[in-house]
Amino acid sequence: MLILSLCHAALAGSPAHYHPDNVAAASTVFRTSADELAPAFDVAQTTLAALGKDKDTLEMGVSLLGDQAPEALQGWSEQVKESVAVQYLQTQRHVNVIQDGYGTIFGAALQRAIDAQSEHTLVECVSGSGLSAMMRRSSSGSCEGDDLNAALAAALDADAALADELSGLTGSAWPSLGIEGQVQAAVPITGTGRDVDVAAVGKALLGDLLSRRLEGFEDALAPLEEDLDAGDTEALASAQALRADYEAQLAADGAALIAAVTEAIERAGKKSNTDNIGLCANPAGLGGCGGEESTAAVYELIREDRKLLKAIDRISGS
Repeated sequence: MLILSLCHAALAGSPAHYHPDNVAAASTVFRTSADELAPAFDVAQTTLAALGKDKDTLEMGVSLLGDQAPEALQGWSEQVKESVAVQYLQTQRHVNVIQDGYGTIFGAALQRAIDAQSEHTLVECVSGSGLSAMMRRSSSGSCEGDDLNAALAAALDADAALADELSGLTGSAWPSLGIEGQVQAAVPITGTGRDVDVAAVGKALLGDLLSRRLEGFEDALAPLEEDLDAGDTEALASAQALRADYEAQLAADGAALIAAVTEAIERAGKKSNTDNIGLCANPAGLGGCGGEESTAAVYELIREDRKLLKAIDRISGS
């Protein structure tokens, strides 16, 4: 709910009270405008969440592949990371513009409605009961006199300027979101054509280790965040070094993982079809690797391989 602090001169007349939140809640025009914005906001939020998830999957896959990651795949990962960051910033700026616009437009309209109440001495005050009234504190004293929240809301609904301004705000174009996918090459184990998601396999077999790696990186990065926000070059260099160390750890984990998985697939090939299996780091939402999705089927072939499980224990330090 929009909360506004409005300063106004006391008006002559009988005492009355209002609160901006309560006026907004009672205003049909304001509620309708907020309802019109909700679907676009939900779409943007859902799209950005999906993009962020795909970006993280791609980065994890490339890191686990290490030196085996094709150059084109590494470049694609950087391109996706930059594009997602830009789209997040563009969307946040648009949301900020809308929020600021709502504050300005609603505040001006509410002031016009207040100015028209010449028969009352108005104070801003929380009225009514319930959690909102219990939690808020008013600097204007107790809620004395008439409750004018509904009357002010009716004045807002009759304000043609408010309706036009809100319409212009809700109708403003949102940033274009999404990334056109590109098919990337898989890293062959026994060939290509059957894609195995390397990030998914990594999480399934080394989930705890990968989580510890990420937590360690984030903990080391946390003390630098304030300086990074301020544009400190030394902090940036330190953060880049931490990132390089983190990616080197993942590459080492990935090399050991891929070697163990490759051997398990070779052993499984004595009883099952393991032809044309390759490791894919590019998620389907970003174009995949062009082959048949086979992660679940291949994982089912190797997940109980005893030598693989012993190798995973060694990699994890268990």
